[in-house]
Amino acid sequence: MSRVGKLPVTVPTGVDVAVNQGQISVKGSGGSLTLAQNALVTVTSADGKMTFAPANDSREANAMSPPTGGRQTLARAGCPAD
Repeated sequence: MSRVGKLPVTVPTGVDVAVNQGQISVKGSGGSLTLAQNALVTVTSADGKMTFAPANDSREANAMSPPTGGRQTLARAGCPAD
């Protein structure tokens, strides 16, 4: 995983992020989006930040943790990125 991919993604004000039972839900002024969470990626949302990390040490898990994944999720829901 790249160094950029290890940085937390700041969730803009007015955007709600929920990570529940293998689903990532993002709601903002531009709408809402729910995506299935990949089992190879651990996603956490706390204190206005989203973090993405490989779930294990395999090459596949490392490859599935893209450096822009969180920003793309927020952008798809119509939320401005930082």
